[in-house]
Amino acid sequence: MRIGDGRRERFLARAFALGAGVVIATALAPCSGAAADREKVLYSFCAQANCADGDEPEAGLIMDAAGRLYGTTEGGGAHSHGTAFELTPNAAKTAFTHKVLYSFCAQANCTDGDEPQAGLIMDAAGNLYGTASSGGAHNSGAAFELTPNKAKTAWTLKVLYSFCAQVKCADGNLLVAGLIMDAAGRLYGTTEGGGAHEGGTAFELTPNAAKTAWTEKVLYSFCPLVEICTDGYDPYAGLIEDAAGRLYGTTVSGGAHGQGTAFELTP
Repeated sequence: MRIGDGRRERFLARAFALGAGVVIATALAPCSGAAADREKVLYSFCAQANCADGDEPEAGLIMDAAGRLYGTTEGGGAHSHGTAFELTPNAAKTAFTHKVLYSFCAQANCTDGDEPQAGLIMDAAGNLYGTASSGGAHNSGAAFELTPNKAKTAWTLKVLYSFCAQVKCADGNLLVAGLIMDAAGRLYGTTEGGGAHEGGTAFELTPNAAKTAWTEKVLYSFCPLVEICTDGYDPYAGLIEDAAGRLYGTTVSGGAHGQGTAFELTP
């Protein structure tokens, strides 16, 4: 069973799908009696045999300064375990070309990650960062970096951290949300499960000076009161950060009424 299937199915029931997934662009006409939204499909996934180009894009896109779009698909790819992709526009932006940057589960036992459900972020150097919901060294999810060569014709994936490296997954497991990066290059995110109380975590990944190794630190383990969980549990979405370094997020469950929380983490 895929991670978070129940919530995923409820989401898909509210959304619409065309084929195996589409990337669309919309433009609103000026308000008038004849006003209508205009939609243009930039790319329809599973255009290649065995969906080698990816299928089921669940997360949103990001755009670089050149207008290229980047995202992930949960399924498809060369190994049927998801992709990171790029959509490059022509000069007139009338057509986009799709390119798979990386097909997950290229390594034995998917140690490079499996089924990325969240989107990507990009740093100032053009490197991409994201999460895989499963896979990694312990099959409980991974945070990764994709680095392009000089010509951006090939990308190399590096696993920054494989979750559930600690006893009883005290470092967290099951990554379904994306990452954010602060000005110092630290990454922040959430895990739906694991942590000291098995209610999920908020975590930080800190690189060394050369960015050759990353250290994971649990900032908060949800549900310290076990059954009550008034602080919330199962953080399913990512985090945001304010100018003072405080982090904000949500949990889908727990809280005073058992139906989730919005929270702040203050360093």
